[in-house]
Amino acid sequence: MRTAVGSNNVDNCAREWEVLCRISTLMGYPMFYYHPSEIMDEIASLVSIYGGISYDRLEERGIQWPCPTKDHPGTTTLCTDLFPRPGARRHSWPLTTRDLGRLPMNSTPMS
Repeated sequence: MRTAVGSNNVDNCAREWEVLCRISTLMGYPMFYYHPSEIMDEIASLVSIYGGISYDRLEERGIQWPCPTKDHPGTTTLCTDLFPRPGARRHSWPLTTRDLGRLPMNSTPMS
């Protein structure tokens, strides 16, 4: 479902999709879009599970993916065939961690 913009574009600030397009262009992969609907159209043409999703259809109502064709209503339940145990949810395992032996330094907090 499309959502309305919460606020107007403030003082010529670029929208997120515009920033990503500029970065991509600077990195050597030009992406020239004039409206987010063009981005959605490209995604729909390349990713089959979004093939039936467009800005116009999202304007009418929300659509749950996968939605492979323009006449597909959307899918109400995702991943019905991925869980082999009847009536069961996906099994989860606890993560194990290991001690790094030291705390990060203030000068390199992400290392």
